[in-house]
Amino acid sequence: MKQAFYEALHAAVQSFSSTGQEGAAPYNIQGAAQLVTAFQFESDVRTISTNLILLQTKMLLAVEAEAHVNRPGPSRSALLGSAVGLAYALKLHVHKQSEEAVESDPDSDDKLGRRLWWSLVIMDRWHSSSMSSPVLIPDSSVVLFPADQSLLGESLFQLTREFLITDS
Repeated sequence: MKQAFYEALHAAVQSFSSTGQEGAAPYNIQGAAQLVTAFQFESDVRTISTNLILLQTKMLLAVEAEAHVNRPGPSRSALLGSAVGLAYALKLHVHKQSEEAVESDPDSDDKLGRRLWWSLVIMDRWHSSSMSSPVLIPDSSVVLFPADQSLLGESLFQLTREFLITDS
């Protein structure tokens, strides 16, 4: 899984580089996609941390697929749909109240999962608007809580608020 994450991260970053860049190291996006596919069907029980890495890898592959629409392999829509399915399986859309929210680890699995959920919501909304297609994550699963402001930071919190439908 570590190799797939590395390849996906490298590919996502390289997808934003200029097209004429000669010194860029090659990346194996097909290999990363194959590793992710093989890994998600392994019968071993995965830890929450491993599942969060798998989710991040799928999201990075979706970012890379955005930049290279004509390459063979899974489409951005398929990768995003797979990431949404994993996020739901991990119940990242469920807000978990924590009594020790102020003193707890900012990099805990719960907090990382919540940040990944909101990143996925924003990716879904951007994908939906760019493709003129329905969102994969329904509005009923997108509830922003006051505790999310300290978790996401002011900028991402405000961006997230812009993507939410309000009745005002």
